[in-house]
Amino acid sequence: MKSISIRCGNITPNSAEVEHDDVIFGWREIESILTNYAIPLDSNRTVYVSVDVSDICEKLNRLKPENCTEFFRTFSFDLSKLDTEHPFSASINFSIEKNFDDEGWSELKFLERVMEQIFLVLNIAIRGGCNFGSIQVGEAWRSLHCAELESGWHYSSVNGWPRLKPISVTKSWYWLEKYSSIFFNLANTSITKASAVLLHLSYKRDIESTDVLQLSQVIENLYLSKGEPKARGLNRKLPVVLGPLPHSNKRLIQDFYKLRSDIAHGDFPLFRPRYEETDLGFKEAEKNYWEISQEIDKGVAVLIGTLQFLIENNASSMSFKESVFVETNG
Repeated sequence: MKSISIRCGNITPNSAEVEHDDVIFGWREIESILTNYAIPLDSNRTVYVSVDVSDICEKLNRLKPENCTEFFRTFSFDLSKLDTEHPFSASINFSIEKNFDDEGWSELKFLERVMEQIFLVLNIAIRGGCNFGSIQVGEAWRSLHCAELESGWHYSSVNGWPRLKPISVTKSWYWLEKYSSIFFNLANTSITKASAVLLHLSYKRDIESTDVLQLSQVIENLYLSKGEPKARGLNRKLPVVLGPLPHSNKRLIQDFYKLRSDIAHGDFPLFRPRYEETDLGFKEAEKNYWEISQEIDKGVAVLIGTLQFLIENNASSMSFKESVFVETNG
């Protein structure tokens, strides 16, 4: 077997509300799954993967709130190396073996896909389940941050809707591998579209109005029939899957679709590329920025909740049936 280590820039959970023990347990589940795990490339070629996540789990344990004081007491760090040697970085150690010879096959590209799958599975199954900050693949560093996914969990926690809860990492892994494997390049099913959108949000750090459009397209693909009224259809169907809408805000879905409509028809302003809340002149754009941010969080929460529902039911799609009742005055 060949050993390859991939460095993760900052594995700190993105919220103080994250349960570190749940995250550590989730990583151990990943390690148990990926033990001489066979991933077929085609009918003749198979790659066997094992992973050691002890460095990740050790660092997560040291960063637990009750251990932080001791961690920083013994902490020593050169700030000039922050970009490449972050104090909260850790390594994932892979061992891979393949039953074929192919000089054109990229083991680093393959492991990058595995890392993305781990990232998706843990963040769907557990709040704050996986944060890489960035990952070093070969010589290149790529940002892969859980901020937007964690914001979806936070939205659920604050608003009491949709229902999100920790679910089995093992069940989530095998479900995602079945319906959204690491090999898709073109997302042409509702599940692969969901994976693509969540990864897209996680690979970039800024928010864009088009994020609302992408999220709405995936949600519609999961819930609606062709030609079905969007806001009205979702208003009836989402509560069946994700729990009743909170009494304090029955317009959650209408608000999302009002913004979606404004964006699609050019009635919403665009942000300067890579614009963030820390930029100068933020006051001017603050209202629009937070409006977009809240609706993205809502869309991510709906998407994660829907994926959890499908995983728990071992399903890839949903159909909705309505009954009509009649009452007489007799």
